[in-house]
Amino acid sequence: MLKIGNRYLMTSVPDVITTLRAQLAASGVKLFSTIRNSGTNIQVTCPFHNGGQERRPSCGITCVDKDVPAGTVHCFTCGWSGSLQMMISQVMGYDDSGIMGTRWLVKTFAAVQVEERPDLKIDVKRREDKVESSNNFISEEELDSYRYYHPYLEKRGLTEELCDKFDVGYDQKTDTITMPVRDENGNCLFVARRSVKSKFFNYPKEVEKPVYGLYEIDAYHLKEILVCESIFNAMTAYKYGRPAVALLGTGDEIQYRKLLSLPCRKYVLALDPDEAGEKGCRRFIKFFSGKKIITRLKFPAGKDVNDLTFEEFKKCPENFC
Repeated sequence: MLKIGNRYLMTSVPDVITTLRAQLAASGVKLFSTIRNSGTNIQVTCPFHNGGQERRPSCGITCVDKDVPAGTVHCFTCGWSGSLQMMISQVMGYDDSGIMGTRWLVKTFAAVQVEERPDLKIDVKRREDKVESSNNFISEEELDSYRYYHPYLEKRGLTEELCDKFDVGYDQKTDTITMPVRDENGNCLFVARRSVKSKFFNYPKEVEKPVYGLYEIDAYHLKEILVCESIFNAMTAYKYGRPAVALLGTGDEIQYRKLLSLPCRKYVLALDPDEAGEKGCRRFIKFFSGKKIITRLKFPAGKDVNDLTFEEFKKCPENFC
């Protein structure tokens, strides 16, 4: 067993690294190519220097409690030191002192509590109140299982930093890119999905589409917002320095009313340059006429935001509507 905080996990350090390596590899990330087990510790190829591709393992991880706790990590080449959970967090792209690493460990391996705790007293009334006020938001535990960076995202020009900000990930079971769609308070309403092998895009059936990105870009403190159709377009616009939201289509009145309620003074339309996008722009302009400043970016024929380089995006003319 491996002790993490007050929890005992039914696993060992070598099993943890082997499992972590397999999950990373499934997402196209190759780390820990060499694992040498001496019994009291293991030596692994360090994930923190040479792009994680050093030839000889220089990073040691203790396996049993002795002079230092089991799970203590130290690289003799680059000098990185920390706990196993801290290492896992950083490998997954989180600088959170091991919070994400601990979540992954507990979720991945069966765990039991062995600490002594006082009897738990349940206030029935408060418990009932809590049940009645429950919601159908997607849990952090489920979102944790998707937080991987797939090579497909790099091909689309979406960096790891950008995916971290918008919490875009990958579901190994369905082989899809996952895009949590949140309300303005950060609650995940549902997860949109995009196949990595086709152009198939999926939203849960019978869901009311919110305005995507209000929470991620802190829309209540912006004077100008770009309005796109797709999540990828909104992310790319943000990468190019223009805070953007997505209508998850060409927009409807419920979404328009949400945008109208924001203190934002100006909206820049960046809908796709096709027939559907043209109709969407006309509806948007008619609804907001006299209420907000509306301009529109003109894109090259057949291209949307995600198809453009930064230089091409900057050169797109912006016209008042």
